[in-house]
Amino acid sequence: MKSIVFFIMLIFCFLGLQAQSNLEAQFQNFISDPNLKSAGISFQLKEVNTNKVIFEHQPNLSLSTASTAKLFSTAGAIDILGPNYQPRTRLYIDGTINSNGELLGNLWVRGGGDPTLGSKYFNAYGKELDFLNSWLLAIQQSGIKKITGKIIVDGSEFGYEGVPDGWAWSDIGNYYGAGFGGICIADNLMKYHFQTGAVAGEVCTLTYTDPKLPDFKFTNYIQNAKITNDKSIIYGAPFSSDRFGTGFLPMNRNDYVVKGSLPDPEAYLAQVLYEHLTKNQIPVTEKFAPFRTNQLVKNNYLEFQLIHTHMGPKLSEIAKETNHRSINLFAESMLGLIGYQKMGKGTLKEGVRFLKQYFGNKLKFNGLFIEDGSGLSRSNAVSAADFTTLLNYMAQSINYKSFLQTLPTVGVSGTVSDLCVKQIAAGKIQAKSGTMERVKSYAGYVTTLSGKKLSFSIIINNYSCSNYQIVSKIERIMNEMVRVL
Repeated sequence: MKSIVFFIMLIFCFLGLQAQSNLEAQFQNFISDPNLKSAGISFQLKEVNTNKVIFEHQPNLSLSTASTAKLFSTAGAIDILGPNYQPRTRLYIDGTINSNGELLGNLWVRGGGDPTLGSKYFNAYGKELDFLNSWLLAIQQSGIKKITGKIIVDGSEFGYEGVPDGWAWSDIGNYYGAGFGGICIADNLMKYHFQTGAVAGEVCTLTYTDPKLPDFKFTNYIQNAKITNDKSIIYGAPFSSDRFGTGFLPMNRNDYVVKGSLPDPEAYLAQVLYEHLTKNQIPVTEKFAPFRTNQLVKNNYLEFQLIHTHMGPKLSEIAKETNHRSINLFAESMLGLIGYQKMGKGTLKEGVRFLKQYFGNKLKFNGLFIEDGSGLSRSNAVSAADFTTLLNYMAQSINYKSFLQTLPTVGVSGTVSDLCVKQIAAGKIQAKSGTMERVKSYAGYVTTLSGKKLSFSIIINNYSCSNYQIVSKIERIMNEMVRVL
């Protein structure tokens, strides 16, 4: 009997070594590909429970990682603030209400860094601004029938950095380059509606923008072209109402929508709240203003009266949307909320500083450079070993279950739903993807065929093939990862 058991164990050991050698062979084919001749590649596959390295290639090489960097901001926020943390937006008044229901003062909106206010990801279509109804009710229940001052929307506790260091000028005006602040509204998104013509090279017609903003100026250089998708770029600095567009759009379209970033979320929230109140018979004498341009008025909330608190979703829910849909704005909010709660200032720099301090006291990283929460910064650089170190730490955290649920499943959900479809790795890998020009990365957890739990990261920079081709090559490695052990 003992000899039979030993023989069976020997067979399993042999099969495990064979699977590992298959992975090594597949990876050798990968790095020998002519399209990767000049590429930087970092890879590591590691056991979760023992930290034993199964296979690696230049694991400490720091590379640009794109959206996979969201693992640091989401894991950090969940572990530091807890999965049940909820960002708050509060309404205050700074004066008295007389017998006629007139507020002799201002209505304040105090931003708490909630990125989901009016978000399409947390509200049904057409219902995004329904939160204004609960704000209106709170104002009415306070006895206010008229505001003699103004509406002041204040996101100052999170600073006015606009966007993190290292973001490209060509990113900032586009929807994925929307900056984070103490006030976010409707995903900080602005839609440009174009009518394109039949003559290639002619400038398209901008018919309208949604939302419509006062003092907004758009200079249009976007041309009609014989293409099938959007090749335009919107340029514009944070808080600036001056935007311009270049590039190309498909010809002969009656209503082609290009998504850009909202110039000033503070100002826009002030505008929509003002419009909602006046529509519902609560006039505002001095209209509205963002605090950023109205800082002569002091925001002394200790002396103001709190009349309403709007609670955002749980952090675990925001983090899940962040990683499943790769939402840059939400990822930056993770850092802002960390900075706000732990450093007293919700700037991205304070959030990054605390995040590095928090993990630096617990883990050993080699050449880790994190400058933002989303991975859009060209200043970021992370190694595969840094990712597996983070992932193995989170696997031992009391918040592991909440973190794991934020990761999409290969071949099933999120940004990796089209990966390894109907292949052996489908359903067995939960991972975050990252993509920028000449950058492709993945990091997450593998459940092997034998039930072992592994962490992995693969990062490739400066490959010369198409995105489709590099993904196909990575799929082969993923299929071998689930066979090891």
